[in-house]
Amino acid sequence: VDIKTEAGKGSEFILQIPLTMAIIDGITVRVGRGFYSLPLNDIFEFFKARPDQITKTEGGQETVNLRGSIMPLLKLAEIFNIPGANLDPTEGIMLVVQSAGKRACLLIDEVVGNQQIVIKSLSEYIGKVEGLSGCSILGDGTVSFIIDTGRLIGLRLE
Repeated sequence: VDIKTEAGKGSEFILQIPLTMAIIDGITVRVGRGFYSLPLNDIFEFFKARPDQITKTEGGQETVNLRGSIMPLLKLAEIFNIPGANLDPTEGIMLVVQSAGKRACLLIDEVVGNQQIVIKSLSEYIGKVEGLSGCSILGDGTVSFIIDTGRLIGLRLE
């Protein structure tokens, strides 16, 4: 931001936005005390899980049965080691996310809202983090990390 002022003539405010930024429509969610955003196109639906919908595989991985479709359960709190987040799938909110024809259930604490999100690369700040594609600054100055849905599902299925 550049500000040019001349007495008696007024002020000029110049805002320069880097070309490396992209804007997407997204949903911002809260997990623990952190905020995360997902591209709107990657979200299929939201729902509240019942205990009879949650099962474990022989390998100990939790899955969700939604209308006869079995999907892996991804807990952002465990993936990103987020303290204070809900780990009980029946207490939180489930987001059915999809990428490249694969679906998974993502456990979150709260849906904050939808908005246009300006994405900035993480590489300048903290380097490459598996499952994150960038970050954004929300209207109140809070940082929201952008979820790479495809990579997150891929990590679980590997």
